[in-house]
This record gives sequence, structure tokens and C-alpha cells, in this order.
Amino acid sequence: MPCCRAAKATTTAASREGGNGNPPAGDLKAGQVQIKGYADDYSKKISFYATAKKLTIDWGDGTIDDIVPNGNGREFSHEYENATIFQTISINTEDLTEIRFVYNYGDIYELRFGACPKLKEIGGLANGYLNKLTVFEINRAESLEQLNIYGTDLAELNLNGCINLKSLNCYWNDKLTSLDVSGCTKLEILDCSYNRLTSLDVSKCTNLKTLECYEERQLSSLNASGCTKLEILDCSYNQLTSLDLSKCTNLTSLFCSNNQLSATALNSLFTGLPVRTAADYVWIYCGNNPGSESCNPSIAENKGWNVSNNW
Repeated sequence: MPCCRAAKATTTAASREGGNGNPPAGDLKAGQVQIKGYADDYSKKISFYATAKKLTIDWGDGTIDDIVPNGNGREFSHEYENATIFQTISINTEDLTEIRFVYNYGDIYELRFGACPKLKEIGGLANGYLNKLTVFEINRAESLEQLNIYGTDLAELNLNGCINLKSLNCYWNDKLTSLDVSGCTKLEILDCSYNRLTSLDVSKCTNLKTLECYEERQLSSLNASGCTKLEILDCSYNQLTSLDLSKCTNLTSLFCSNNQLSATALNSLFTGLPVRTAADYVWIYCGNNPGSESCNPSIAENKGWNVSNNW
């Protein structure tokens, strides 16, 4: 008798810690992709779209497809006899450049990539079709420059293998408590708002220009010490008690309202801000902090900053 879906998914996700034939992405060979989940209840299908020179797809039920699309993008789909069975799909690819989940066929719980040096796009992670996703692992993808992954059930996200990533949107992952971008030294834009991060370290992201990490609700530590190119920071609606931006010499807009910053912490923050002129029209929004009414905004204003106690 087959188990219920929830029980199967929990067992499979837990098995990534070892055993049961579930290797982490680091153990997958170059070009290998692993997908785990259920077929759609109505169509009994699991589908994805990919662009590659060659694919060999083991659909997990004894069916193996050898396909040579020669770099042309197309949909790959398989119909199962029983949609209640948790499936493991193993794909060997050659010159994979794109994979997208654009059709509402199947519930994907786990997605793993071995080294895919030519992979440029992973799509469909942000359109609600992968809202059951609990595991996302990628070993190495040097060509990947943009990644959107939100609305999932992910608890952790490690993107150190994406060394050329420039833009990352990973917000609205309500269970996400761990984000590692320490290997993403070319990252320019990061939006990780509306998660459950308690700490965030972007100090290795030396090219970061825009950082949005508002409404994490539990974020109490933010390290942006290496972000000398940072221009815009929104870390409002968190639990920060201190904020050191003294190394962020290009900063022009700062939103840090609704935190736990005392007057002493705000004055220290003001002291570390870069000097600007009135023509730069730079703003800091620091309202609804414990020290908002008793801090000394003139410290920042004397450096050319406009200080607002709103927001």
C-alpha cells in the first residue's frame, strides 16, 4: 500500500543526510541533474523544458529516453501509471544551458545539479510551480548569472558554486533560515526579504550594489563589511541592534527603520556613513527604532545626509 505524499516527501528529504541512494549535488557527475517528486494528479505527468546538446532521462519507472536535440530547446514529459508514487528522475546531459519548470505538471520536492559549466538559466523556480521544493543543490554553474527562487519550502540555500552569479532573488521562502553566498563574489543584486534568516553575511560579495533583506522578522546580525560598492540597503523590519556600514563608501540610500537600534547604535551608524553633498540627495530612514527620538541626526546631516524618522 503506498504511503501518503507528505510522509514520502519527508522521508526522501531527510535521506539526503546519507543513504537511500540520494547523493548530494557534490556527488553527482558533471552534467547530471536529479529531480524528485510526484506526477501531477490529473495528467499523471512530470514535465520540464531544457536546452542541451544531448539528454538521457531515466524517469524512475523503468523508462529511459535518449534524446539528441542538438542545442534546441524543447519540453520533455513523461506520463506515469500511478501519480501517488514518489519518483526519482536521473538526467545525464551534455552542454546543458537551460532548464525550466514552466508547466504545472508535477510537484517537485528535490532538485540537484552536478557541475553544469554551461548552464545559464534555471527557470520556473519563482512562478509557484515549485512551491513544494525542499532541497535545491547545485555543485558548480560558472555560466549562471541570474537566479530567481522564491515561494518554496527551502530551509537552506547554498550558492557557492555559482561564482559568476550577478543577480539573486530569493524572497518569500518562509522556511529559509540559512543563505550562503560567500562564493558569489560577482553578485550585484540580492533580494532575500521575507524569509526567516537570523544572520546574513555578504562581506565576500565585494561587487554588491543593492541589498534588500527587509522583513526577515528574526534577522539580528548583518555583515556587509566588504561591500564597498553597496549603494542601496533596505534592512528594515528586523531585529538589528547594531549596524556597521563604515566600509560602504558608495552608499546613497539606507532603510533601517523598525529594528532594535538604540540611540547609541544609531549615532555610531551615523558616524560611519560616508560624506556626501546636498547635490547627492542621499537619505537614511531610521524611524521606529528604540533610539529614533533620542539619537543625534545632525551627525549624519553634517555629512550631507537627509535623515527621516518615517517608515
